[in-house]
Amino acid sequence: MFKSKQFIRLAIRRLGLAIPNVKLVRAIPMLLLCPLHLRLKLGGGDIVPVEGFRMRLDPTLYEDRAYWFIPHRYDKVERQTVLKQLPRDTRGWMIDIGANIGFLTLWLATRFPNSRILSIEPAPETYRRLKEHIELNQIKNVIPVQVGVLDTHGVLPFYYSDAYSGRSRFLQPAKALPKGTSMKMLEVGVVPLAELFAKYEIQQCVLMKLDIEGAEKRVLHHFFKHVPPSAHPKLLWVEYIHDLSLLEFVPTYGYRPLVQSNMNVVWEKVC
Repeated sequence: MFKSKQFIRLAIRRLGLAIPNVKLVRAIPMLLLCPLHLRLKLGGGDIVPVEGFRMRLDPTLYEDRAYWFIPHRYDKVERQTVLKQLPRDTRGWMIDIGANIGFLTLWLATRFPNSRILSIEPAPETYRRLKEHIELNQIKNVIPVQVGVLDTHGVLPFYYSDAYSGRSRFLQPAKALPKGTSMKMLEVGVVPLAELFAKYEIQQCVLMKLDIEGAEKRVLHHFFKHVPPSAHPKLLWVEYIHDLSLLEFVPTYGYRPLVQSNMNVVWEKVC
């Protein structure tokens, strides 16, 4: 029975991966195949190939579904922009703040093997999965760090959901979670980003990504104030949907937008 379920869920996944990125058709994986997977109670936990690396994914978890069904389309425009801007032999630091279970960390580490990746995630279970994925792929150029990044030191309440780690945050979420999920709270340590730059002696930052559910501006304001411009990232990838003021704030520090999606902006430092 287990092998037959595994065969069916992997077959449904392959079907999702094969669906072209065409209007209306491209919605099939998430709107039809995912509900079918859940209705058939196919479970998950398989180690599967994802954009050139491997991850252990469970499509019954909300956060895993995009990586399971449509990883080739996940942040596609942003990733294509990074590849156009940076050669494969790029050296220097890349920083993934709010790394979650490691999709972008693994993608950066495999595309830019000469760079060093600082991968930051505060939630204990999510961090455990991040480390598992780093070890699963035998990646040596990633330093995982379990800490929260904010504009202060201390211990703060951190809100999370076992089923939906994508909205884990230091601010109590205002939006409702998907049906059947709820928020829990634990306390985690936080540090300013400038302290991490000092600890790891980061003097050249090639790329920095922030996806921290509304705390991006607080972190960046403190960072720009306390870290010298010579260490500011060449490329800055920020989720802006929780704070539209970021669209005007970041350019005041010498950045111009390269691409803007419905969730993120990738900026390039020009001065």
